[in-house]
Parts: sequence; C-alpha cells; structure tokens
Amino acid sequence: MASSFPATNPANWANTVFVAPRDATADINAVAAKFGAAGTVVGINAATPTNSSFLVEFASADAAKQAVDTFADVPFGAEEERGMRVRVALEPLEREVVPNAVYVRNVAREATKEEVGAIFAGIGEVIKVRPVSRRGGGMEVVFEDEASVAKAIALSGGSL
Repeated sequence: MASSFPATNPANWANTVFVAPRDATADINAVAAKFGAAGTVVGINAATPTNSSFLVEFASADAAKQAVDTFADVPFGAEEERGMRVRVALEPLEREVVPNAVYVRNVAREATKEEVGAIFAGIGEVIKVRPVSRRGGGMEVVFEDEASVAKAIALSGGSL
C-alpha cells in the first residue's frame, strides 16, 4: 500500500521523531496511524533502506515531545513483547567528502594506525590514518592522490 506522505527529509528536525517499531509488519501507513494520536503528522519516511525504522514529522515540537512521552517503550503491535524505540530525531551531520581517502572496516581492534598505514603504503603514499569508530573496527586512510584510492578500492572485499 502506498503512503500518502511525501518521502522527503523533514523540514523541521525539532518536530521530528525517530521510530523503530521492532515489528516486521509495521509500514509507513501503520506508523502514521499510530502516531497521529500524538498530533498532526505532516510527513513520514523510512529512515533505513529496510523500512525497519521511520522519521515521523509533526506539525509542532510539542506534538513530537508528546509522541516520545506517549510511545517510548510501548509495543507497536499486539505480538510484540518489547517496546518501540522512540526518540527526538537528530539532524544528520554534514560530512566533508575527502576524495583521496578510503574507509576500511573490520579492522582488528588491536591494530594501530601505524600498522594499517604500513599495509596501505604499498598502494600509495599514506598521508594520515585515523580511527573513525569509538568501538573500533573502522579506520580512514588518506592517500596523497586519488589514484591510490582507486587501487585500494580494487582490493575491496579482500583480506590484507
């Protein structure tokens, strides 16, 4: 069933809540119907490619707060044992695109920046290596030039 709401980014992030129903049957229309009880829903869209969470925009910040107060930790459907995750949405951060950098995932937590830099030094001159995850497992490798990035991407999916 198609949604009657436009699939756009929220116009006002202060009026928007993030909803993760934990119910595989939840769709945009079901979420809109449930959250309409908190206030006027002016927009809704999937927050993830799998449609497992949503951004619900209300007409006012008060309605968004009411939705959080009313629905946080409440089961979405009768079959659910655990409640929904509902919180005020955070506006996405603008990230600078670094054309001469690659993101490397699944890096061993004990790996140092120097060790990762040494692995990629055979591809091109490495300018900087920095962790990009607080929990470990991801590093950004910045090369001298974009040609080195293309070589690194060609290795994607492999083990180093």
